[in-house]
Amino acid sequence: MYIPLQPSFPPHSQSSRGLSRGRHSKGVVGSWEPADIQQFEYLQSISPAVFKWVSESMKPLPSDLSRHVSLAAVNDGGVEVLAHYKSFRYLHAPPYPGYWGIFINGSGIRLTGSFLNNYYLGKDSYSSYLYSALLFLYRHELFHFHFDKWVLSHEEIRGDRIYDKYLEDVYRPYRSSIENFEETLANMVALSLRGYQRSHIEGLRLFARKMPSPYANIDADIEDVAASLAGRVLAYGGPSIAAHDRLRWQGQLILNRNAFKGAHHTPTAYLVERFTLQ
Repeated sequence: MYIPLQPSFPPHSQSSRGLSRGRHSKGVVGSWEPADIQQFEYLQSISPAVFKWVSESMKPLPSDLSRHVSLAAVNDGGVEVLAHYKSFRYLHAPPYPGYWGIFINGSGIRLTGSFLNNYYLGKDSYSSYLYSALLFLYRHELFHFHFDKWVLSHEEIRGDRIYDKYLEDVYRPYRSSIENFEETLANMVALSLRGYQRSHIEGLRLFARKMPSPYANIDADIEDVAASLAGRVLAYGGPSIAAHDRLRWQGQLILNRNAFKGAHHTPTAYLVERFTLQ
């Protein structure tokens, strides 16, 4: 993990001491000890100025990433090791009480950017690889927000806390399974959108394939995966053609941004930088 020993802080940082991911976000839970080390996380909403600071301050990791501890963690935990989404439902819960949105680790941007830099042998600028890395991680987590809003629309109709039940009964038990359709869709959608430097897509797809099976399953049929996720969330069933068509229709709603109405249109994205002071 990238921890500068003499940190140069991004502009307008907000600091929080000893924070770790908790049960209300989809990030991997971590703990920060021992007592003789002071550890901090700095949150800063991502802006052009902050990205400029990131691109100027971050240096590529060594060319051989095969044994790098962060890449090993990605192989085991997927994108959520590098970034995570915290629902607006849990605004006052840890991590980061009072904040909700997308939290992208600086070390995650650096690792992904370094992977691209090594894959393409540095043919493009390192800042361009960092930008593609940031865009990929942001879009992956943004899908989780859109999915959260889609579930909320059904909760308002049913008057039931579907999202909480889904997290406990579906997402967590199937976290690393090929049947974790939410993470499959998040990667598929993130990689299908425009805006990347065209030559970086192949490298990002390879990066995704190094993750656990639900993240790596990016060549599946996107409508079938969306329909399967809709079925898991809404507990529809039955082998009839009508039921299958209904699932595919619900799956299309998951993928259709125009279906999301109401508040919380766009989550704030935060850069999370960790520093150790001894």
